[in-house]
Amino acid sequence: MALHQEIKGFGLRSLDFDFGYFRTDFLSSGNRAAYEPRVEAYRPVASAVNDSLEAYNGKQPGDPEKGVRVIVDCVRGEGLAQGGKAFPETGLLLGSDSYAMLKAELEKTLNNLEEWKEVTMSTDF
Repeated sequence: MALHQEIKGFGLRSLDFDFGYFRTDFLSSGNRAAYEPRVEAYRPVASAVNDSLEAYNGKQPGDPEKGVRVIVDCVRGEGLAQGGKAFPETGLLLGSDSYAMLKAELEKTLNNLEEWKEVTMSTDF
């Protein structure tokens, strides 16, 4: 977002894509090193992450070809990105899993905001 603000005065724009999981070989054990924590207390979390990535491999919901097509369309202003839509300054999510995860986090944040509204508002003159 900061880069976009800095360069828009020059007639330029930046495009930031936030990807969900796309079905590639990226998660294959041969393409990544398992995380080995240096702090023993982190070992159960690291093990769970490593196991979940291995289990998710080959089941990622994103189609890489569709993802690339959306990126090209956004750069060119074609396809789904045509019609004068302003590219979101905060970036564009790609993938249903990415959308679901961010929506859930935003709902938690909004709930937290409302729950603590009285405290938040209590500091004004």
